[in-house]
Amino acid sequence: MERVARAPDQTRETPPVCVRCGRAVLVHAAAYEVFERMHWLCFHLEFEHDGDPDAPCGDPSCPWYHLQVFRRELASLGRDPEEVLSSAIHERWGL
Repeated sequence: MERVARAPDQTRETPPVCVRCGRAVLVHAAAYEVFERMHWLCFHLEFEHDGDPDAPCGDPSCPWYHLQVFRRELASLGRDPEEVLSSAIHERWGL
């Protein structure tokens, strides 16, 4: 099944498709060629991310590293990161 979604702010008929995952590139479509015709995350995982893809790597732009920092900072402020996330999920999806 082809996954092509229309992007409201795009001038193309259809958005570009990521060569790594096959999904439409919407958010960073302007940088499609810069990221080797991929989503930024697909590019990061393909070329920059060393080791386990589910764990932070040494790249300062790694989203898993960012999550690790946010969790640590929430905890240092006395907030349980899991509770914050659970509350956000409940707020958005009612789960």
